[in-house]
Amino acid sequence: MTSDEIWRTYIRTELDNKRPVYYAGSGAAGGHAFVCDGYDASNPTKFHFNWGWSGSNNGYFALSALNTTNGSFNEFNRIIIGIKPRTAPDYVCRIASPADNEKFNPGTDISVNLNTIKGNTIKAYLYIDGTLSDSSSSAPFSFTVKTSGFSAGQHQISVKGINGADASGWDSHQVAVNILSDCWQLQPFTFSMDSISIEQIFPVNENVVWAVMRDYSSKNLSGRKFIKTSNGGTTWTEGTINCPTCNSLDISGIYAFSDTKAYACLNPGQGTGGAILKTEDGGNTWTLQSTAPFTGSWANWVHFFDENNGVCMGDSYKAMFNTNYQFCIYTTNNGGTTWNKVTTANLPEALSNEAGTVNFYDAVGSTIWFGTGNGRVYKSTDKGLTWTVKDGVLGAVQTNVRFRDANNGFAFGGFGTADFGLMRTKDGGTTWTKVEPTGNLAGQDFEFVAGTDSTWINTGLFSAISITDNASFFPLDYTIPFRTSKFVSPSVGWGGGYYSVKGGGGIYKWKGSMTPTSSYHTAVRVKDTAGNPLQGATVVLNNQMKTSDDKGLSAFVTQAFGNPDYYKVSKTGYSTVAGNYFYKRQRHH
Repeated sequence: MTSDEIWRTYIRTELDNKRPVYYAGSGAAGGHAFVCDGYDASNPTKFHFNWGWSGSNNGYFALSALNTTNGSFNEFNRIIIGIKPRTAPDYVCRIASPADNEKFNPGTDISVNLNTIKGNTIKAYLYIDGTLSDSSSSAPFSFTVKTSGFSAGQHQISVKGINGADASGWDSHQVAVNILSDCWQLQPFTFSMDSISIEQIFPVNENVVWAVMRDYSSKNLSGRKFIKTSNGGTTWTEGTINCPTCNSLDISGIYAFSDTKAYACLNPGQGTGGAILKTEDGGNTWTLQSTAPFTGSWANWVHFFDENNGVCMGDSYKAMFNTNYQFCIYTTNNGGTTWNKVTTANLPEALSNEAGTVNFYDAVGSTIWFGTGNGRVYKSTDKGLTWTVKDGVLGAVQTNVRFRDANNGFAFGGFGTADFGLMRTKDGGTTWTKVEPTGNLAGQDFEFVAGTDSTWINTGLFSAISITDNASFFPLDYTIPFRTSKFVSPSVGWGGGYYSVKGGGGIYKWKGSMTPTSSYHTAVRVKDTAGNPLQGATVVLNNQMKTSDDKGLSAFVTQAFGNPDYYKVSKTGYSTVAGNYFYKRQRHH
């Protein structure tokens, strides 16, 4: 038995005896303690972890791959075992469904089912957000929770059971459920992997969509999995990119032309190389295009301008007999039958070990841009045949780019960047200026909404919208952490993020509005520390600036997008209570 299996056996023994395991680990993000409360019987090398972040990232993980959105905790692992109550309870009941932190579309009826673990339940009480809602004195102890009228966000469902052998004995269990906003609709799908993230969404049109996913529950990320729909997301199917020489590779991204024809870019994980593959039967079989081997490089993305002309890109490398670094870029004019490497004469020299990032690029017409880990932006106006580079767009961060036309675009720091450093160009990337949006930014991805003049969706810990060309943002939904989004029109788009399969998952389809759907009339009163009204105070509420009157009041009309609104209030000019203040306003039905 290996040392890894001995470690796993310790933990499974505890869990088999209904004892949770107190677990701790460290990594670059620091140390963290959490709870291991189960394992997958069908794959006992995967364990369920509760990270203690209000349900975020909970899921099944391999013990050697404790990787979360808040960091990895694979070093200095230690556990406390033998945890149990002083005396075993005579009665134990638990909520069998819904799963903790499960997400539901607005108006969904939730079935709540109580499972008696030990003892005999004679009566059960249902509580919603701490208020008694229903009771039952007969088995099966099931309830229906109607969510019509529930506000978007998290709600608590708890059930209290009474023991038949001793009516004075009781137990209770609570789970959290998340009601989605009016902006996103969950399209459920049961993934084959345990804990996944949607890495890329590629909609061909309003019906055909391909999406790339990765397994974050395992140290081996080379699943090469994708999902696809041909009916707008009513149903999804899962597939695997396979070829005899590609089984050690991982998927970077997909470029699709239809529900049958698509190209895939594969990367080597920790090694060097990569591959471009093509399918013409919807992903059932894939053919390697061997003239783009990415020798010495690391493949990041593939893009096509039309059925014949395409370009693919890999990290910089130092070619044989060459003292300088250069990016590995290939172009094709025959649909990938042959790929030709761009020569150094047509490609500016790279910095030492300069790299791109998976799918950190954008294209408009025949023009294409990509960002580097050194804050530089490369550009081609002839479908990748010749290139220029702009230095100093951002600092030494993974730089992503998004453009709404050939001239207007943005560059920003990508994954794991604390300061996104949003920069704007109005001349196609020749010059860049810093942008400081008002409102709350959600995270690392900005996507232009096709068919609009200046609307963008920002995703990360939540989702936000800008109708002012990224000058200001309004929150859309705080319940869904998004990795990415993509739109084919103002009314059709999809978003995806992180999911634990055992708790449900899927992909989200846009059903909101790109224009405000309602307005809130809000009055803000400002007082000094003695409680007296402050006249002449400057109050900023969601991008509007007003001056308080002699009663300390400022009146605002605030646009909203169909969800509870979160506002930031700033008061300046008075040292008595100067600072920023936050409040949350819920929409009541």
